[in-house]
Parts: sequence; C-alpha cells; structure tokens
Amino acid sequence: MKRVLVDFKGSVQAIANPGEEHEIYEGPGAAIRWVNCDSDNVNPSWILVDGNWLQDVAAPPSYGMLRKQAYGEINDQLDMLYKDMINNTSNWVDHITTVKATVPGPNSDEAREMYAARPPIKWCSLESPAWTDVNNAEVPGLLYVVGLKETVELPSNQ
Repeated sequence: MKRVLVDFKGSVQAIANPGEEHEIYEGPGAAIRWVNCDSDNVNPSWILVDGNWLQDVAAPPSYGMLRKQAYGEINDQLDMLYKDMINNTSNWVDHITTVKATVPGPNSDEAREMYAARPPIKWCSLESPAWTDVNNAEVPGLLYVVGLKETVELPSNQ
C-alpha cells in the first residue's frame, strides 16, 4: 500500500510509503490530502476521480515538444547552417526535411486523431474534491490523516 498526496482535482503530487508522509493542512478548504492507494504501482500518470483511481491517464505526447526535441538546439542548427554555407552542403535542409517527414507536427492528422480519440478527463473541484464520491461524501478508508485540522495562527513580528 502507498500513500499518495493528491490535489483537489485528482492529480498525484507525491507518493510515499506508510510512515514517510509529511504533515499538511487537512482542515476545511484543504486543497491537498494524503490518500491510501492499494497498489504499489501508483505513479504520477494516475488520477483520483470521485474516490476511484484511474490508471495511466497520462497526457498525450506534445507533438510540438517532440518536434522541437528532434530539431535540436538552435545553436546547433545555426552551426549546421554555417558549415553548409562554407562547405556548400545541405545537411541542415536534409535534417529539417527528415524531422518533418518522421515526427508528426502538432497540427498533423495523426496528432488531431490522437487528441480526438482520447477520452476527456473528469477533473474534480474544490467543492467536490477527488477524495469524495459522486455525492461529495468522503470515501471510507481512502483518506489518511497526518495533518493539521485547523488553521494555525502564526505570531506576528512586531
């Protein structure tokens, strides 16, 4: 069993073994909570929705980021262009052509189809946080309490 710190929307913020949790505010209006997860395989791609774990709900790849990584650093591209101009070669053009041919862009048909086929994620809200069920009631055995239940008044520096 793992302890998972989730925000009110259901996103995993931290994963800990029992006894390794840090203290948090858990009183009224708390935006994060420690919850129990029966699986030791929980990872940041999981989300909690209405008290239930959904596995591997990772965001789809960012085709723009994949393209950017494939192009390489701009200083390397400029160096490639310079060498092409000096040596009368076309390495930069060949590189860019290969990237465009092999890595789909963010507006490609492949990217559009993948985004359209992905089921929408139901994110929870502060009024109905992820650790509550569809009726906004706490799910028995889900919450793990290690934190503060009320606001702590800090001394003023006068």
